[in-house]
Amino acid sequence: ELDGEFLIRHAESTKGTSEQSLALAKTLHSAPGSPVVSLTSSNRSRLAAALFESGTISVYEVTTGDELVSATLRIPTTNATMAFSPRDDGIVIATPTAI
Repeated sequence: ELDGEFLIRHAESTKGTSEQSLALAKTLHSAPGSPVVSLTSSNRSRLAAALFESGTISVYEVTTGDELVSATLRIPTTNATMAFSPRDDGIVIATPTAI
């Protein structure tokens, strides 16, 4: 399982500082029997993507926990890393041998 959490900023204290904590948004379910090799989250929205060792990539809306899309890729997942594009309209996956 994957847990989706968000940073929550609390009201300022009497010392003039604000405290922060993580709040659990949803528990997301992973591909059965396949470990996660890479995770990324969007800077613009509440999207998260998980790349599994099996080559499956899943994109989740973290607030609802809904899986928006899932696809199986034909790329090696060893040492893979991912990032959402600036407009959240794509995901870049880089491996030691391909982008």
